[in-house]
Amino acid sequence: MREICCLQKLLHGFIGINSFQIQEAKTKRRIQSVLYVDRAGQVFDRLFFYTFFYIFLILRIFLPFFSKIR
Repeated sequence: MREICCLQKLLHGFIGINSFQIQEAKTKRRIQSVLYVDRAGQVFDRLFFYTFFYIFLILRIFLPFFSKIR
C-alpha cells in the first residue's frame, strides 16, 4: 500500500495539479510562487524522480558505447 501511495503522489506531482498550475503561470514570478507553495512535499518527489530519470538517460546513452569498446 505504501508503494502505491508513493507512486500516486509522484504521478500527482508531475502530471496532475502541478503541471496545470505551471502552465497557467505565464510569468516567471508566478511559476516561482507556485513552486514555493508546493515545495513542502513535492520538491523532494521531483528531485527523486529527476535523479532516477537522468541516471536512466545516461545509462541508455553511454552503455552502448561501452559495449562497443569491449
